This record gives sequence, structure tokens and C-alpha cells, in this order.
Amino acid sequence: PDETVNNSSTLQDDNDLFFAMLANETWGMDIWLYISHATITPDFKLRINVPAAATLVGIANGTYLLGTTQNVRQMIVAGMPYIFADNTNTHVTPIHIRATIVNGANAGNVQLQWAQVAATVEDTKVLIGSNLVATRK
Repeated sequence: PDETVNNSSTLQDDNDLFFAMLANETWGMDIWLYISHATITPDFKLRINVPAAATLVGIANGTYLLGTTQNVRQMIVAGMPYIFADNTNTHVTPIHIRATIVNGANAGNVQLQWAQVAATVEDTKVLIGSNLVATRK
């Protein structure tokens, strides 16, 4: 089902988009997000958490990434929040993230977190059909 945040800029764990890693593993990951909100006010931010001492390097692609009106690519690293600012409203914005995670000695989850950039009394949603595919290398 769709997952909804309303009036909150606090990053929260996505209910479905995460996976577990054991110590000293390397994984490749693709996340496809389809997000929506009613106006341009709340925008959307995300962060990818990884186990302690793991590294994540990847790239995010979004149609309205960082307020532009064209496809944009941005390098991402673990734990850093990224803002996806929409210029229009009442639409679905696709975001694609591709990354590699190299884990150290600590097992744990790779977890997508997300929220509104500006807490707004309206629904911001990660829509059904969004998915995470991870492959151990």
C-alpha cells in the first residue's frame, strides 16, 4: 500500500524498503520511488542508513531533483539527507537510486528513511509500486 507522511519533516523509516546485511558483505541496490503530494510546499527528502562502519556510494536520479525541471543525477553517500524539490504539484515524481554498500564488521539493516522537507498539513506519499532490489555480490 501507499505510505503516507503528513505534517512531519522528521525522517522516518520506510515500512517496506530495507534489507539486512551480515558483516563483511557487499551488496548492490536499486530503489525506485514514486512519490506524490498535493502542492509544492512540502517537497521530499530521503536518507539511506547503513550498518555502522559500512560505506555506501551511489547515484540518485530524479526528474525534479533539487528544484530543477530536468533529469538530474546526484552522487549519494550513506547517512546524508537528500532533498528532492518539486516544481509542480498533483503529480507523481519518480526517483531512482543505484548504490553499492560495502559492510564492515557490523551486521544490520540498510534502511530508506524519508519525510517532508517543510512540515505541511497535507499528505506526502511513497506510492505502491515503489521497490528496493538488493543483490549480494
